[in-house]
Amino acid sequence: MAVASQDVTLKRGSEVLLKFRAGTKVDSIVQQLAAVCPGARIEDTEGFAVALGYPRNLMQEEYTVIDPTPAGEQDDKLSKVLANTEQLKAILPALTLMANPFQSASSLTSKEAQLQASDFKSRVFKYYFSPPPPPELQHLPSQAYFAGGKMTCMVSKLSLSSNLVEAAHILPKASAQWGNCALGVSDVWDERNGLLWAEPFEKAYHALEIVVMFQPGDGTFKFQVLIESLMNKKLSAYAKSEPARLCPELQQHTFGEYDNTDLLMPSGNVPFRRTLAAHAAISVTAQQHRLRSSLSFTAKDFDIVSDYDEKGTTAAWVQTSLATAITSHAVT
Repeated sequence: MAVASQDVTLKRGSEVLLKFRAGTKVDSIVQQLAAVCPGARIEDTEGFAVALGYPRNLMQEEYTVIDPTPAGEQDDKLSKVLANTEQLKAILPALTLMANPFQSASSLTSKEAQLQASDFKSRVFKYYFSPPPPPELQHLPSQAYFAGGKMTCMVSKLSLSSNLVEAAHILPKASAQWGNCALGVSDVWDERNGLLWAEPFEKAYHALEIVVMFQPGDGTFKFQVLIESLMNKKLSAYAKSEPARLCPELQQHTFGEYDNTDLLMPSGNVPFRRTLAAHAAISVTAQQHRLRSSLSFTAKDFDIVSDYDEKGTTAAWVQTSLATAITSHAVT
């Protein structure tokens, strides 16, 4: 039978509840403690809870009595701990802002990846450019914006060879985990996470030099150039491929021509507002010392929460924290 190997004192705070001499049987200590504090446990001097009645000697001289948890409260406390753990797991990567989650991802090389990208481009095109056709024609694209191997850029409205128009991921594939926990975007291949534009806009977007801002007043999405040096730059200067650099239309037009213009979305469908807002806030923060003098922003310009459907979830809580973090830098 286990016994107290030393004199044992049981306390609640500074109040002494019970004292036992060395050699007292543990089951006797259990019975007397149960009579004074039903359901209570004890904690040793190092903070570890000791289950009385366990067949071993009590080595410490002094213990703290832990009052029993009221019925039903233990499960509630456990659920709160688990919820807080999930929130912490989500917010740690979400607030790693300086890593720039909108940086350019590596080019697709495998055949399977290229097919996935081609399918994404087709779906994004239909999402933004196809008015609701008769059911028997829903598989066909709108001929007004895609004909003769040409496709319309949502920013410039230029009709370009389809290989010069990219289906850009607003949130890059490489940042899928960040987007899921920070913005509630569970699938980066969702059409709402895509835009169709000429490849020079893709480069400027990942360089955080251009943004697309939602206008709550009229529901439009405006293209904006953040830095002065880009205003007069020809689109072809930001081309990634040789065909784009040699394209006459891209050689003739500048980024500044499209500043403060609306994105072309004739279907009425819209992209994820919160993803564009997060990109805008991070871009403005990154370019704060190079911003055009005519630009100014408020926290409302970077609303990444209002179009998120699952209010009250961990992801929504993280979004609010992220919004506070990024807008505090973007508007100062």
